[in-house]
Amino acid sequence: MADRWQPLVGGAIRYQSDSDAIFLGGNQFQLPARTLLDLRTGVQTRDGDGDGDGDGDWSIQAFGRNVTNKYYWINVAHAIDTVVRYAGMPATNGITIRYRYH
Repeated sequence: MADRWQPLVGGAIRYQSDSDAIFLGGNQFQLPARTLLDLRTGVQTRDGDGDGDGDGDWSIQAFGRNVTNKYYWINVAHAIDTVVRYAGMPATNGITIRYRYH
């Protein structure tokens, strides 16, 4: 099976600096800086067409987004006398199975 499948490992770090949800809106509209970590691992079939691009027909991956479960805001809105903050996605995990049809 080792000659047919190859391992996949990857990740991403996303950083956003402090920002304002509303231009000159004051402290209540400040969005704090955040760093989010995504990870993935899996296997895929080896490239069978010989072009060297590494794209096999099948892949199976387990992934985690925001794996540190960082609480963060993506927006702040103001309507009359109410300030509402919208939270970003919490830690999310899943499995992806892919087949490339030629």
